[in-house]
Amino acid sequence: MALFDTLSKIAGTVFAIAKNRAELASIELQEELGRIIGYIAFAVAAFFCIFVGIVMAGILIVVLYWDTCRIGALGGVSAFFLIIGLILALKVRSSIKNKPKILAQTREEIANDIASLKSSVKPASPE
Repeated sequence: MALFDTLSKIAGTVFAIAKNRAELASIELQEELGRIIGYIAFAVAAFFCIFVGIVMAGILIVVLYWDTCRIGALGGVSAFFLIIGLILALKVRSSIKNKPKILAQTREEIANDIASLKSSVKPASPE
């Protein structure tokens, strides 16, 4: 009976730990989803405003230099757009590469739990 009680307590502890870690993973996923939605909303608004502002500035430059140097003005504005687009694309790529791993805290806690369980379960010493 003592063995059965011990095994049931161990099983109960393992299931409680698993439930706790699943809840932590769920919370982390919800937080990550909220952050992603916020990033997307602000990024769309920012890109729209920046796009309109840059297009208007480009049109202004072309109109100002239409009589004197229209090819240079169009080329300069086009080069500016291409350079800014390339810089933004590289920043996005860098941001994606450097983002934290998903469920990092959950994995860390599970690794700690496994280490704790391994240290608490000691092999019987032969006598």
